[in-house]
Amino acid sequence: MKHYPNPKIFLITSVVVLVGLQIAACEKKPPLTPELEVLCSIDPSTLNFGTTTIFTPVTRTVTFENTSEAPIELGFSYTCQEISIEEEANSPLIVGPGQSQIITVTYTPEQSGPLDCAIELTGTSCGPILCTGNPVNNIFLRGISPNFASLSF
Repeated sequence: MKHYPNPKIFLITSVVVLVGLQIAACEKKPPLTPELEVLCSIDPSTLNFGTTTIFTPVTRTVTFENTSEAPIELGFSYTCQEISIEEEANSPLIVGPGQSQIITVTYTPEQSGPLDCAIELTGTSCGPILCTGNPVNNIFLRGISPNFASLSF
């Protein structure tokens, strides 16, 4: 007479083993190379271009510092048509750990009215850089003096 294993015990054992394998497969395992947290700072975080005349470029600088242990690939995104960034020509910039990058921002207003703009720094959680200013259409601010003696009535 042959002795066969109890089918109920075999079934229960199989289910327990399968559930255990599924649980083990679902466990979150640490990555082989842990991702480094990207830390940075910008100074100043607001660029005030002040009161200026239209079509007169005004330049300000911002210092971006990578305070993390990983390099940062830095790019720029903005909607202000009158803003230009000198370093954008070399974008994206690679800023190494512990290194700084000067960002040169030029504002050339084409019309009067307040400037309210933001420059997003892509590739990082720093920012945005806020831009403010008040361009005016005033010939006296541009150093042009009217000569009223030449007017005849």
